[in-house]
Amino acid sequence: MKVTNAVEWAYTVTPEQFSGIGQSEMQVLKYGAPVINKSKKASGLFFLMLLGIVSSITGISLFLNPGAIFAEPEQRMARSLYNRFDFSASLKEGLVFWSFFISITVLLLLFLIWWRNYKSQEKLFIFYGVGVALCAGGTIYLSSNENLTTLPIASIWIALLLGILLAIIIFLSPKQRQLLKSEHRTAAPITYEEIAELPFEHLQALLDERKQVIEILASRGLLSGIDIAEIDRQPLGALSASELTDSKSSEL
Repeated sequence: MKVTNAVEWAYTVTPEQFSGIGQSEMQVLKYGAPVINKSKKASGLFFLMLLGIVSSITGISLFLNPGAIFAEPEQRMARSLYNRFDFSASLKEGLVFWSFFISITVLLLLFLIWWRNYKSQEKLFIFYGVGVALCAGGTIYLSSNENLTTLPIASIWIALLLGILLAIIIFLSPKQRQLLKSEHRTAAPITYEEIAELPFEHLQALLDERKQVIEILASRGLLSGIDIAEIDRQPLGALSASELTDSKSSEL
């Protein structure tokens, strides 16, 4: 079995292969890059989805008036933001088009991200697709009495169809995520110089993984007579640094 992260290593390392607590931290640093990359990807994904949601809400908001949703079409449109703005028709139609064009772009990008990195039932992607589809569908209903030109109408319908399609494809995908080939590659180890430059959230992610690895090793009986709480207070790099020092001393 090929080890792809420090947690897998903690579960599979044999007593003969295990050299001490410093080795556990070495493994965290060795496989730590995926933890950092995962955190960066999550942040980027959040802002991408936020952009898409805001643009979709902007599109439907132009035609939305909560007090007139179920009114006659003529009354509904007269009270909407779309007709309250003292802008030219082309500018208002441009706002509608660009709002849903951004939503469409985000949908396509999210599909590519999902296809390359997940290929499983990711609820966040499903909720996003449904959310965009609801905004587009609501916009079609609310703007039914407005003579929109081809471009804004096309952008709304494409956003509706793509949102539904994205949600269906991801919903019908396998529930369990399959490990992609790219994730089997051994990541470049994190150096001691890089530790000092890590942002707090990345540093905390590595410390949490180190704690998890040590707890697994202790539960397997490979670590005995240690105070996990005391070890957990050690800064990242301290345990593996002492391991290197001890090994050099033994060589001398």
